[in-house]
Amino acid sequence: MKKISYTIVGFMSVLLLTACSNLDKPTAKHSSDSRSEKVVSHKKNNVKHSELTMNVDQIQKGNYKSIVGDWKEVAVSVNHLDGKGSVWQAPSPEDSIAITADKVTNNSAQLVGSTMSDSENNSSNARFNMKNGHLNVVGTLGAHEYSIDFYPKNVSLDDMDGMKQGLPSTIDGTKEHITFWVGDQPYLQVYERQPKGSVNKDKSSSKMNLTQIQSDNYESLVGTWTNPADGKSMNITNKIMNRPAGLNISVNKGAIISGTEEDGVPEVIAKGDMTENGAMLGTIGRFQEGMSQMSPLLFIPKGTKAGSVDDSDMSKDRIILGGGQSGFADQAYYRN
Repeated sequence: MKKISYTIVGFMSVLLLTACSNLDKPTAKHSSDSRSEKVVSHKKNNVKHSELTMNVDQIQKGNYKSIVGDWKEVAVSVNHLDGKGSVWQAPSPEDSIAITADKVTNNSAQLVGSTMSDSENNSSNARFNMKNGHLNVVGTLGAHEYSIDFYPKNVSLDDMDGMKQGLPSTIDGTKEHITFWVGDQPYLQVYERQPKGSVNKDKSSSKMNLTQIQSDNYESLVGTWTNPADGKSMNITNKIMNRPAGLNISVNKGAIISGTEEDGVPEVIAKGDMTENGAMLGTIGRFQEGMSQMSPLLFIPKGTKAGSVDDSDMSKDRIILGGGQSGFADQAYYRN
């Protein structure tokens, strides 16, 4: 009898263990599924984002973050009013473009939000409309009609007004473009988005990059600059100094000039507005108590002439202290 009892108890124990084992299986499966979900979620969070692409909806709202970057003029079209119509020619060293999150600036026009303006302080409400896949922005400034067009990737530029002679080979139709057009001249500039960092890749022959400077990136200026007229020099660093709180001055930040400390405060150089000749009117000075403004200076890229009185060496990048008010050649600093 005892043997039968032991046998029954043993048999029941086996059944109980088997049942428990079967109950645990769904739980193990559920745990495995949870781990899988976590892995998938982790992978999704680590997707690498490509470079920004042009967002015409944001541009219409005055947000230009999607087009901040390196742009290069690849073609110019001019109508010499000789009966031959518009003809393509090589890019002009006097043309320029600078883009920040809230401003698009060219040597001919500027767009901020829904307002277009020029270097003569003329301004008007910009008119936005989509045209054959690209954004067309038009403004009347004084007696001139201006147009700024934003072309996303793979949108053809063939529909540009007066462009009956076809596009030059310097324009890559698969890339993004921004064009500036002045109607009464008429004069068209075509800018093409460049791969990130490609505009200033060659450190040995670094070029002044006004687009970067406009975004508070002063890397293209880092190094020693010397004025051959008086032998003075300044060493621009890549260290940025922010304006102290409570200081009533329009400049927010600037690049520190090494070895210029007075009472522990160094000189800085800072960005400014583009001029009609393709230079940038910046500032130099110190963030000190009682300082209400800084002194002007000009950033002039190689190949750009800052007006008819500019007698500095046009074959080089240069920084003009005084902004040209005390002359150009005598106040010019060139990269060592």
